[in-house]
Amino acid sequence: MLISRTIATDTGHAAAANLMTGNAAIAVGVALAHTLAMTVSGGLVAFGVYHWLGLRFLSKSWFNLDLVWALSLIVVGSVSLLLLQ
Repeated sequence: MLISRTIATDTGHAAAANLMTGNAAIAVGVALAHTLAMTVSGGLVAFGVYHWLGLRFLSKSWFNLDLVWALSLIVVGSVSLLLLQ
């Protein structure tokens, strides 16, 4: 299985797994810290784009994120299937 090989070969994932399996409070703390960091960084990027580029730029340069997301899932799934053979 690909996930177990990732944890076994990646020291960062192995360390995180050891921390989170040992204590539920640590796992919740890690999840909350990650959520807070992603929310703050996303908000800062959104504020920066709005402040420096404006809504006119966003309305003219917008692209279909659903299509990008779907294509990325197809590519990653195809690559993983090819690597597992």
